[in-house]
Amino acid sequence: MTLMPLHLFGTSGIRNTDDFFTDQFCFRIAQAFCQYLQEQNLPKRIVLGIDIRKSSARIASALIAGIKASGFNPLYGGVVPSPCLNFFAKANQCGGIMVTGSHLSTGQNGIKFFLENRELVGEDEKRIEVLYASLHVSLSASPDTGDTVPSSVSKRLPQPDPICLALYQQMLVSHVRDLSGMTIVLDVAYGTQQFVMPFVFEKAGAKVITLHRGTEAFTGVDTELSEGFEELKQAVLNNKADLGILYDSDGDRSLYVNHTGELVHGDVIGALLAKHLPHKLVGGTIATPMNTSSVVDHLEKKIIRTKVGSPRVIEAMLNHKLKFGFEGNCGIILAHSIYSRDGGIASVLLVNLLDQTGKSLKQLTAELPQFFIEKSKVDCPRKLNNQIIAEIKAKYAPHAKKIEELDGLKIYLDDDTWVLFRPSGNAPEFRVFAEARSKERAKELVGEGVKDVQTLIHSSHSSHP
Repeated sequence: MTLMPLHLFGTSGIRNTDDFFTDQFCFRIAQAFCQYLQEQNLPKRIVLGIDIRKSSARIASALIAGIKASGFNPLYGGVVPSPCLNFFAKANQCGGIMVTGSHLSTGQNGIKFFLENRELVGEDEKRIEVLYASLHVSLSASPDTGDTVPSSVSKRLPQPDPICLALYQQMLVSHVRDLSGMTIVLDVAYGTQQFVMPFVFEKAGAKVITLHRGTEAFTGVDTELSEGFEELKQAVLNNKADLGILYDSDGDRSLYVNHTGELVHGDVIGALLAKHLPHKLVGGTIATPMNTSSVVDHLEKKIIRTKVGSPRVIEAMLNHKLKFGFEGNCGIILAHSIYSRDGGIASVLLVNLLDQTGKSLKQLTAELPQFFIEKSKVDCPRKLNNQIIAEIKAKYAPHAKKIEELDGLKIYLDDDTWVLFRPSGNAPEFRVFAEARSKERAKELVGEGVKDVQTLIHSSHSSHP
């Protein structure tokens, strides 16, 4: 019998094409997760939520069947942001499952798991993979054990429990300051935060203009990109808004535009919050991946660099008992709330900072050391990843001041200039990052890096028709 691959988890959860998430796979991975929760001595209940992708409801139905077959009680939260789901799991001291592909395009999806107040980390993922593999082998060897997804499982989901969404809304409202006089443009990208953030900011007294509200469309928003978002920028300018905020589809990440229509990357937002938030919320040491800007090295904080991905940042926070961590995609992790990315709490903390200081986002960012980071990506078959890394290293090594290989290939050209080549752990993509003291130089380096990757992909295809 052929064993299923043990490596199911990527950078953040399990992500793949829709056809990978068969009813049978979802049924069994839910059972494996239930077994893991039993090992952790957690109650026999799991809260489950989804994003608005067409495939999410079907995947959730099969997961719920697996949960019930394991003797667990499923609590269905409906269409909610990932941090909302995690916050509800924390309140109920139970496990959580979120069906979301985040920024991935139509035709792909994903599953994320939570243990009470946190996202899974490496050891959790490895154990669930072992449990899944064992379950798959034993049940496949005995097809009459009742393992199949019950035929009674329909694509109809239970009625959502409104408390799940309300609890998250109330938490955010309790933390936001009086925003009377502030104008905010929200691009909810037809995603889950449309049910939360307009309500929160309006409740705080802000004038809110909301873009792309509704569930009739899906937009895979990637908050790591440097280009695009023109509609949000123009809406900020047209409405003379103080701030523009965009959320990805599952609401755990956000992206910002200042009042002059300029994009402000997550690296800078994370650095601002780390610098200005009270010590009791941030502490003296923060965790952030190797692909975030060097601006964090100028915060008078100790920095722990990690591999890319929120589970890796969370793992470092747990191991070192840290209070604050963030990613360059503006995945802000505040331990005081949950050990998981939260686009809602990130934007509340930022608007609070603007209100408290009386300064614009542009003024606050001008007070930080000026680094410019550019980001791009190229569609790339996963089988070429190692070959591309090897050939890029051979090209750049003779001119590099330093090379780091913690995650991908980070090449320092001088103290303030670097290029990072990194295959995505979530999708067949190759990401290229570059940072320099000038925007022009960073753009130039990203452009060169993208061309290098594209050339290598093309030459590989040419040599293997």
